[in-house]
Amino acid sequence: HVAVIGAGTTGAGIAGVCARAGHEVRLRDVDEAALEAARDRIDAAYVDAVDRGALTGEERHEALARVETTTSLDDAVSGATLGVESVPEGEGRKRDVHGAAAAAAPPDATLATTTSSLPVTALAEAVDRPERFVGLHFFDPPHATAPVEVVRGERTAAATERFAVEFVEGLGKEPVVVRD
Repeated sequence: HVAVIGAGTTGAGIAGVCARAGHEVRLRDVDEAALEAARDRIDAAYVDAVDRGALTGEERHEALARVETTTSLDDAVSGATLGVESVPEGEGRKRDVHGAAAAAAPPDATLATTTSSLPVTALAEAVDRPERFVGLHFFDPPHATAPVEVVRGERTAAATERFAVEFVEGLGKEPVVVRD
C-alpha cells in the first residue's frame, strides 16, 4: 500500500491518483477536518472523471473505497511499500516527518518527498536508509498533469530510482528523472 502523509491539495491529489491506479492508500494528516476535506476533493475529481467518461460510477466507488484516512503516522506507514510525504515546505518539518516515518515503516519501504524546492539529499539525512529515499514531485493538480519528476538524491540507490519510475508509470504518469 501507499501511505500519503499530508492531506492538503497535493497530498489529496496524489492519494486519489494512487487509489484510482489500484493501490490501497492510507492518507494521513494531523487534522480530521483536513482528512474529510481531502476525501471530498478526491471524490470531486472522481465525479469529474465520471462526467467526462474517463471513469465509471463503479470505478469511482471502488477507488474511493481504497482510500483510508488516519491521524496516526504509525498506522499510515505500517506495511507500506511506499510512503509519500506531502507536507508544507520547510526543511525542519519535512525532516521530522521523514524521520518518524522511517522509524515506523517497514525496512524495505521506499520513502519519497514531493518537495520542489528543497534538496532531496538533505531530507534523506533524516532517515536511516537514504538509499531508499527519492523525490517524487507531482505537479498540481496531480490528477490532471502527466509529468512527475523523479529526483535522485546523492545516496538514492539505482533500484530505488527504478522502483520510483515504474511506480509513476503504473499511475499512468510520465516519469522525468532529474538530478537533485
